[in-house]
Amino acid sequence: MTSKTIGIGLAAVAVGSLVVAWAVWPRPARRAAPAAPAAPAHAPNAPAASLRAGNGEALQALHARLTAKSDTPPPPPNPEQAAEWAELLDAARVGFARFAGAGKVAVIETATAILDRLALEGTRAGSWEPSLASSHEILRGGLTDPSPAVRTAALRAVGHLWTWSPGCAMTTTEEQRVGDWKAGLYDEVLKRLEDAEIATRLQAIACLGALPLDAKAAPAAAAIRDPDVRVRLQVLTSFANRPGLLTEEAILPLLHDPVPDLRGLAERVLKARGLPADLIGLGQMVTHPRPEMRASAIPLLLRREDIDPIVWLLRLSEDPDETVRLKAVEAFAGRTAPELTRRLRELADDDSETVRAAARKLLTPPDDTTVALPPLPRSPQLMPRAN
Repeated sequence: MTSKTIGIGLAAVAVGSLVVAWAVWPRPARRAAPAAPAAPAHAPNAPAASLRAGNGEALQALHARLTAKSDTPPPPPNPEQAAEWAELLDAARVGFARFAGAGKVAVIETATAILDRLALEGTRAGSWEPSLASSHEILRGGLTDPSPAVRTAALRAVGHLWTWSPGCAMTTTEEQRVGDWKAGLYDEVLKRLEDAEIATRLQAIACLGALPLDAKAAPAAAAIRDPDVRVRLQVLTSFANRPGLLTEEAILPLLHDPVPDLRGLAERVLKARGLPADLIGLGQMVTHPRPEMRASAIPLLLRREDIDPIVWLLRLSEDPDETVRLKAVEAFAGRTAPELTRRLRELADDDSETVRAAARKLLTPPDDTTVALPPLPRSPQLMPRAN
């Protein structure tokens, strides 16, 4: 990234149908999984009845079975295993409301583990669909649950699953189905940005930060100006590598944040994006809390040849301090960029009389100087006056 990218605002992203994009967004390469062992024919699942009744022991057994750590990757499920999981997951869906908070979190983690298994390369076509439907209802239930811990667990799961797809080729209809599944969770995730519990709000930002579609993730990046330092820190962490959403212009004010850790992180992010120290220092002046410091940055901007000063001049022309706005308008002189002309027309109605006058002066073309023609014949100017 060059330093000329400083100040570029968040562009509007034209997005058509986002559903299929969600379904087929590139995922990390799947590692090869060992072949699934043969399984006996599927029989009625006794634990399913216990899960439907909200039995904690049955849930604990299923959760432990699917989330146990292993040194070897699990094999892709054969159709019988996929059918068994779908039945158990549907039973857990039915019993979801009967579980306490920790139990609901376990159901969400179990659903996520099942979907992860169904994403392994070699999963049979169509065997994943029944679990998809049940997991959707579980996750939506988790996102709206009264318990902050459950809502947070659901947000963590959804963030993990934004790029999910089954471990087999999909038809166009199946891609649409997966896209609908993800789109059906998005609105509830978005609502959690306004959650009363700070932990849930932070997880909602992290969740949207993992969403690859910029237009949909943008509302979380906008929280960079939140009054709560924990929110600002989470936004900076979640969007540090997404300059299209969290611009350098949005990060620079954090260099003056009252929290040292946030100031330090903001500087590290800017350096990681390729901004040299002197340019970071200049941006620090432009965003300084003191108006005289902001005004003093304007001559420095005009002397630099490695950046386009127009973006910064436009920003400073919107400064709340009229002295800074006036200095910015004066720096417009001699520049013919269309965006500057548009801004001058706006400033011609500025609240400050001095700013209005300066803007109107630049908008008014200089008077034409013309040579007077001699008087025409028989003009009164040629006729002598009577004494």
